[in-house]
Amino acid sequence: MTPLLKLSLSLLKPLFWLLLAITTFLMLIELKPQAAGWIYADKLQHIIVFMTLALIGILAYFEKMWLVISGLLMFGLIIEILQSAFTLTRQASLADWLADLAGIAIAIGIVAIIKKFKNSLLLIR
Repeated sequence: MTPLLKLSLSLLKPLFWLLLAITTFLMLIELKPQAAGWIYADKLQHIIVFMTLALIGILAYFEKMWLVISGLLMFGLIIEILQSAFTLTRQASLADWLADLAGIAIAIGIVAIIKKFKNSLLLIR
């Protein structure tokens, strides 16, 4: 493993926790009413955020991948509950949590594809 790759991998754990903290903050702040736009924009945002968190979390803690996944699922559920309890402009939404789940599932698929591709490259050698 090259020194640059080793350094990059060592930064994944703090990056994961930083992004989790930023996500928590952004999901719990009050929102101004939005002009009507694409009705699924919020769901797409949830998918992208949780896919990113899951990818970085899985890469940072690969040996604890299922703990990361279950932790992110619980995080998404807790965020939805806290939004209803502590904000006036947000409410809990099963659809948002399902979008979180979709983002995590996409990340799992990406990791599986990368792992399969990596394993097939090892077989060629």
